[in-house]
Amino acid sequence: MWCAGSGATVELIQFVANTSAGTQGYVGLDRAHARVVVGFRGSSNLANDVEDAAFLLLPPKHLAGVPPAGPGQPEVLVHTGFDFAYGSVRNVTQDAVTRALDSCGGACTEVTFTGHSLGSAMTTLAAVDFQAQQQRRQLQAAGGGGAAARAVVSNLFTFGSPRVGNEAFAAWASGLLDMGLSSRVTREGDVVPRIPPKVVPLRGGNRYQHVHTREVWNRHNGTNQSHMASELDWLVECHAANGEDNNCSDSEPIRSYFEWAKGHEGCGQHCNYLGMLGGHC
Repeated sequence: MWCAGSGATVELIQFVANTSAGTQGYVGLDRAHARVVVGFRGSSNLANDVEDAAFLLLPPKHLAGVPPAGPGQPEVLVHTGFDFAYGSVRNVTQDAVTRALDSCGGACTEVTFTGHSLGSAMTTLAAVDFQAQQQRRQLQAAGGGGAAARAVVSNLFTFGSPRVGNEAFAAWASGLLDMGLSSRVTREGDVVPRIPPKVVPLRGGNRYQHVHTREVWNRHNGTNQSHMASELDWLVECHAANGEDNNCSDSEPIRSYFEWAKGHEGCGQHCNYLGMLGGHC
């Protein structure tokens, strides 16, 4: 969850896992920075691979407050496998976040959601779900229909995230989250941020689109595709209002996905972010 000696001040509130779905993560409390932290693990087994492979876009089953499609308004759709993965740990995660905020005694003003790979897709859905529920409680309280909701903002930090939903989902999610701090970190040579492909129209002409968080492109001078750190890494802050900068990760050819998917050994640059090998301290 975090490495010994990293200086992390996170207190574990709940380890979350669903064995049949192959999903896991944690909810922690960082009292030193007055925040709750939610993190989900990336893909590591066959169940995850099946979920990753389902590119179908459908209405989400595990998100609160999804805006209805109206005349001229597109329907909010998400990747069915990611929706299922998040749904497998949704209840226990939400309960743990509530307990963490209660334990913080009103001092915590933010929830930081983070994850890698499939975990980044799950944490995107978790962040949107949490903030949509916060918004609904605030509206109910303003109308005299309930207790005041906590003044909590949601920040989203993802690493190697695939696209999670369509353009309508991306726009809705971006309106809920704190875009000032949230970031999507991609890595040169990692194909996962470019899938599912945005160029392929699906149900009703919909296309996949990243949430509009700032992209930070982790470039490097390494050429290997193994679990070996590059000699030099550097970061490029990308610029695009919709989160899809054609000069950053999107500039790399999508054809490499099909080569990577044929049976790659290890997970190459997808598991090598910011000088850290995935799953290792």
